[in-house]
Amino acid sequence: MFSFLLRKEKWFVSHSYEDTPYLAHLREALPKRIVPVIFPPIDVPVTEFVSDRILDAVEDCKCLVFMDTAVSKRSFWVPLEIEHAKRQKRTVYRFDPSLRRISEDVSPPLELPIYMRGRGIFTQPLIEA
Repeated sequence: MFSFLLRKEKWFVSHSYEDTPYLAHLREALPKRIVPVIFPPIDVPVTEFVSDRILDAVEDCKCLVFMDTAVSKRSFWVPLEIEHAKRQKRTVYRFDPSLRRISEDVSPPLELPIYMRGRGIFTQPLIEA
């Protein structure tokens, strides 16, 4: 009767790999119908353009949940993934590992110096010529 309540949804999990020990707690906090999308560690410099795979995965998910830790907030990828999800009108949630609780993130977009134009991403120069 209410099959829409049981429909599986994919949520992108955004986290620093240093926060990997908290992933089990995050999975326990997710509703049973959620399929977490977790990328394996990517061992390349951030200057290499691997973000298309990651951004495509964010776009393929209904929501994004990020690990709300100091380490994840300092990472290059987590803020980028959050920004992209918000720009794609995805619901964004935060996971607090100390409380083991998921809550909606209603903060505005981050307005990172890395931003979207069409489908590409580029960085504004730090020093102008």
